[in-house]
Amino acid sequence: MKHWLTVVCVLGFLCGGVFTMYSAISIGSQGLGTMATSLKSIESVMKTYFKNLNAARNKILNSVDKFGLFVNTTYASLNDSYGATQPNIESFLSSVEWFSTQFTHIENSINSNIGYDLYKLNNEMQQTMTTIMQRCSNIDSLVSSFAYQQNGENCTEQISTKASNVPSQVSKFGACLQTAVEIVPTVVSPVQDILDLAKSDLISLNKQLKICAATSTSCINEYFSDIHAELLNVNMELFMANNLLNSFIYDTIWRNELCGELIKHNVQDVLQNLVTEFSQCSYPLN
Repeated sequence: MKHWLTVVCVLGFLCGGVFTMYSAISIGSQGLGTMATSLKSIESVMKTYFKNLNAARNKILNSVDKFGLFVNTTYASLNDSYGATQPNIESFLSSVEWFSTQFTHIENSINSNIGYDLYKLNNEMQQTMTTIMQRCSNIDSLVSSFAYQQNGENCTEQISTKASNVPSQVSKFGACLQTAVEIVPTVVSPVQDILDLAKSDLISLNKQLKICAATSTSCINEYFSDIHAELLNVNMELFMANNLLNSFIYDTIWRNELCGELIKHNVQDVLQNLVTEFSQCSYPLN
C-alpha cells in the first residue's frame, strides 16, 4: 500500500489556497478565524489518519512478504523434488503463486478508494463552506436592512455573534475522519491472524506429504491429485483478509459521506434558524 500518501493533497486545506474562492466575504474576522481554526483541526486528524494508514500498511505488508517468502521457498522446493513426475504440478504451483500476488490488487483498490473517499469529503466540505459564506452574506444584508429598527442594534449584535460561530461547524468534518483514524490500527491484527492461519494450514498440508515414502509413487500422486481442494480452502482464508480490508474501506467511505451530508444539512438549518431568530428579534410578537 505504498501509494497511500499520494492522496494526501486531495483535501484543499492541506494544499493551500483554501480561501481563494472567498475573496469577497461578509463573515467577519472572527468568523474567518473560526474557519481557519476548524480547518487546522481537520489537518491534524488527516495527518494522524495517514500516519495510521502507513503504519498499518507496513505491518500488513511485512506479514504478506513473510507469507510470500514461505510460499515461494517451500513450493519451489516441491517443484524441484516432484516437478518431473507430477504433470499437474504447474497448475498446482500457479494456485500457490496467487497467494503472493493478490495483495497487490488489494493495495491498488485501497489506494483508489481512499482517494475517492477524500475527494467526496472535500466536495462536501467545500459545499458547506460555500453555504456558510453565502448565507452569512445574506444575513448581513438582512441585518443592514433592519439596522434602524428600535432594537436593531441589540438584534444585530446578537445575530452577528452567533453567525461568527457557525464556521466552527466545519471542524465536524474532522469527526468524520476520526472514526477511521481509530479503526485503522484495529484492522492489522485480524489480517495478520488470517495470514498466520493460512500459513499454518500450508505447513500442515506440507507435513502430510511426509506420510508418503519416497518410493511410494501412488501415495505421492494421490497427494498432488487431492491437494488442490485443500488449497482452495486456504485461498478462501486469504479472500477473508481481502474482504476485511475492503469492508473497512467501503464502510469508511459510506460513513464519511453520510457524515458530510449531515453536516451540510445541519449548517443549512442553523443558518436558517439565525435568519428566523433575527426576524423575531426585530419584530417581537409581544
